Amino acid sequence: MFYNYRNIPINYVMIHKAECRFCNNGQGVQNVILGGANGEWNGPYNTFRIAHQNAVATGFEVRLCGRCNPNN
Repeated sequence: MFYNYRNIPINYVMIHKAECRFCNNGQGVQNVILGGANGEWNGPYNTFRIAHQNAVATGFEVRLCGRCNPNN
């Protein structure tokens, strides 16, 4: 499973594996602190391809998490 994090202030979407420590199954790590002020999680997506297609559709720059390497 995969999730996309849309960072609104910086205008990018980061793709993560669900088990990534930064993703935490779409809950993130700072949700308690910042709420939705910085961005939002979208997903889950069953495949990397679907997550990537949805990320591209936002029009934001698409990035891949360097910790969980979602395209591997």
